[in-house]
Amino acid sequence: MESWTIPINRSDVLRYVGWFHDTLPPKMDKLVDRCIAETAALCVPRWRFTRVSVQKTPEGMLLGNELLLTGNDARQLLDGCESAYLLGATIGVRVESVIRQKMLTAPDEGVLFDAAASSAVEAVADRAEAAIREQEPQPLTVRFSPGYGDLPITVQPTLLKLLDAPRKLGLSLTDSLLLTPTKSITAILGVGAAVHTMHTGCSICRLRESCSLRASGRSCGNPKTTEF
Repeated sequence: MESWTIPINRSDVLRYVGWFHDTLPPKMDKLVDRCIAETAALCVPRWRFTRVSVQKTPEGMLLGNELLLTGNDARQLLDGCESAYLLGATIGVRVESVIRQKMLTAPDEGVLFDAAASSAVEAVADRAEAAIREQEPQPLTVRFSPGYGDLPITVQPTLLKLLDAPRKLGLSLTDSLLLTPTKSITAILGVGAAVHTMHTGCSICRLRESCSLRASGRSCGNPKTTEF
């Protein structure tokens, strides 16, 4: 994998910590920049993707003859797709160790490190998706992850198996099916000449009715769509 400096989005970091004002106090401004720079230095970006077949079955969408995706969102995402890419991305374990330490010794820095790490792993996943799009001549759907919408996280073990993620990325699961390292992402992108438009964001989030950000007219992320 090529050498690459992760572009951590400062605006995203501030949004993750709940700062929505135009300016920061000078001392806080410097602290944010320092935490972002130190987080970037700790990250070890790695990603992997593989292409699998897609079959529509009565039970759901079957990927690679092993990964069954149930629910309406998977059907909408992959309707019209003949295959799909499975994607895994991580920034490694070093930054997580520092986050845990900072949360105990300097909580304000710990929160910023955590937010910067979240932005960093999204950037790595974006980079992996860009690599897929560079080599794939057919249209692709939006990136969609287990646990989002009505796609359950119970698909994670099979998804990681098909990616060979434990061996290739050092990516595994806890007993509660959470990814470890925690600053990691798995996702699915459909492939096909007739992919359907699908939007992500508040419209399909299971927490939309109780979300305080949505109630204030904001969101926790940037909605994506298959209309590029």
